[in-house]
Amino acid sequence: MPLRSKKVFLFLIFALMTAGALGAHFQPSLLAQARVRFLGARTVDQVIATLEPKLQKKVSRMFAKVGCSFPDSRLTYIGLKKERFLEVWCNRTNGGWGLAHKYRILAASGRPGPKLKEGDLQVPEGIYTIPVLNPNSRFHLSMKLNYPNKFDREKGAIDGRRKLGGDIFIHGSFFSIGCIAIGDKPIEELFYITRKTGRPKVTVIIMPYDFRIKPPIPPSGTPAWTIQLYREIEKTAKSYK
Repeated sequence: MPLRSKKVFLFLIFALMTAGALGAHFQPSLLAQARVRFLGARTVDQVIATLEPKLQKKVSRMFAKVGCSFPDSRLTYIGLKKERFLEVWCNRTNGGWGLAHKYRILAASGRPGPKLKEGDLQVPEGIYTIPVLNPNSRFHLSMKLNYPNKFDREKGAIDGRRKLGGDIFIHGSFFSIGCIAIGDKPIEELFYITRKTGRPKVTVIIMPYDFRIKPPIPPSGTPAWTIQLYREIEKTAKSYK
């Protein structure tokens, strides 16, 4: 048996044994580790090459329906904690923004309010970018947010908070601690869309609930500057209706 085929065979055996022997919440990370061990780490381009045949036409049609050109449009992803949706907005060729798709958020820990420190299990709230795509995530695929951003660091310094945390991702699977999980198939689409569009052309907005529908009210116990953050998010989000 060729070495590559043997590695694939061993990985499949391990995957079946893991799926049968362990609880579902432990399977994604263990299977991802096993994939890297037996098959080797993947590159972003390798993942895209695998996804391209099944997603290129689908995504192009998705964008075309709302007047956008894929992959030429700028993108904004809007995460709504309470509503548990992640919206994908694209810049229309004739101006304005179109809602190309909505993904269900399967898991996001914490409560309404911004992330303040390492270990608080909060999903951040604010306006972010995506500096890194991870093709070897424990949660299938993942996209890292640039938390803490400039605003987070400035307010942390004023408050005297030094350990702000980090490693916040949008990822696959169906559970998460401090990140946003949207499932494996959806993260494949979003990973593909982000890579083909180009990370610098993508903005991520995360809010506790939809400020386009209800005015922002900071939760009790949050810092005084939270209303400043929320008003900035509200102002930015008004473009996406």
